[in-house]
This record gives sequence, C-alpha cells and structure tokens, in this order.
Amino acid sequence: MTDFKEKIRHVRDVLQLSRRAMGELLDIPEGKVQKIEIGGQRADHEFLSRLLEETEVDLNWLLDNRQPALEGVVPTGTSEVKFSDADRLRLAIEAVEEGLDAFDRQASPKIKASLIAAAYELLEQEGEGATAQIIRLVRMA
Repeated sequence: MTDFKEKIRHVRDVLQLSRRAMGELLDIPEGKVQKIEIGGQRADHEFLSRLLEETEVDLNWLLDNRQPALEGVVPTGTSEVKFSDADRLRLAIEAVEEGLDAFDRQASPKIKASLIAAAYELLEQEGEGATAQIIRLVRMA
C-alpha cells in the first residue's frame, strides 16, 4: 500500500474513525474525506494541515509513494527535522499568502508554488530572519 488515498484510508482505519468522524475531527465535510479516499479529489492544503494538526501522521511517510503503510501503524515523525520541515512549509505558505494579501496581488498556482518553494528555502537557510526577504520576493512576483 503506497498510494496516497490508500494511506489516508489506513490512517482512518488505525484511528478507528468513520469518514464522518474523520471529517468532524478535521472540520471538513465527510464527502471530502470520501472523495480523497477514492481518488476523486486531491488532498488540498486545508486537508493536509488539519490532518497534521489533529493526528501524529508523518507527512513524509504520507506523501512518499515508495513507503508502504505498516499494518496497524500510523508512522509519526521520529526526529525534530520532520516536524520542523512541516512547520517550515506551513510558515512558507502562510508568509506567501500574507504577502500576496498585503500587496493586493494575485498569483497563478504555478507562480504561487514557486514562491512557496523559494520561501521554504529561505526559511531553511535563514530561519525566522527570512521574513524581509520573503516579503521582497512576493513583492517582485
């Protein structure tokens, strides 16, 4: 089982949640959980963020299609690096969104993804001090 949708189902099974209960836990509609599990809808930022906030699922395991799910186990981050990566990604997304809002700008999904990747890199290299650089990056986009 290496498919993303199968891993989502596995997580729900291990947590012993119905689709409705999973939706309530993540504060999303039950239908969205179902669509993601059957592959009819991609998991968006909202879904992934809430899943990470409400469970101990390791995002690296979830997104790596080479790693199978282990029976009865939902892998959790085993080092600070995995958790800080998720936090750094969350910060990068928030910084880009806030920057676009602050400058009243719109960006295509491709440009937004590039901005998020660049912000992630800046946060990785510079830490919290990267804020000014991220703002300049968004302003130039």
